[in-house]
Amino acid sequence: MSVVIITGGGRGIGASTAMECARRGLGLILTYNSELDKANEVLARYMAKEFAERRIRVNSVSPGAIRTEPGGGLNDKFEAMPSAQTALSRVGEPEALAPVIATLPTEDGAWINAQNIEVAGGHVI
Repeated sequence: MSVVIITGGGRGIGASTAMECARRGLGLILTYNSELDKANEVLARYMAKEFAERRIRVNSVSPGAIRTEPGGGLNDKFEAMPSAQTALSRVGEPEALAPVIATLPTEDGAWINAQNIEVAGGHVI
């Protein structure tokens, strides 16, 4: 069974991802250490190399502007700026990232390793 480690699995993107992974039958480890979030891209590359012998793949995901709770959430006035900078002209919902993240530990993502996947709706292109 594939196991996914999700930082910040209690709400927002993490909670949506945990639900999608569980729906797909993946094992879950949820953490709540916000310090890990800050280093995910570098940490993923290091860990992917370190764990390659054990056939453990490690990736990170960089979301664009997402409607979540940190900082009180996005309001209409604040949403206007990131929406204007995104090709899709809107902010994303946590549920939009979950299928992308949940694909990584499956056979469909078997050749993806040591990557940072940007899921940002075309932010600043």
